[in-house]
Amino acid sequence: IPETWLLVEYEKDDGTQGIWAECPECDDVVAPEQ
Repeated sequence: IPETWLLVEYEKDDGTQGIWAECPECDDVVAPEQ
């Protein structure tokens, strides 16, 4: 997913980084795999 669709970056409980992004194809908010 292009960075322009990125909505939220956050740190998970285990210390890794999580992302929520808008999916232009499915018109939904998703957590894309790194």
